[in-house]
Amino acid sequence: MVRSRANTSPVDPSEVDLDYILDERARELITEEPRRRTLVRMGKLVERVKMYSIRDLTKNSVQPHHRWWPIPQTAIDANLDAVLEQTPGY
Repeated sequence: MVRSRANTSPVDPSEVDLDYILDERARELITEEPRRRTLVRMGKLVERVKMYSIRDLTKNSVQPHHRWWPIPQTAIDANLDAVLEQTPGY
């Protein structure tokens, strides 16, 4: 129904998988969606950056630990009641 409303070609349900949905979301929600968050949630960040990034530096330097943000050192230092360990890889 959505594709029909947008005057695009129909898609056979057998063609729809997670990668297809992520591609559609990238086109449809390009200015509205926090893309990185979606790719992390789906476990696809590293794979899709390596596959689709137009920058060689990004494509060649992305690592599995990049799916998580580092914990700022100020947060680690400020936490007196518990031991916070840095995210592995940072």
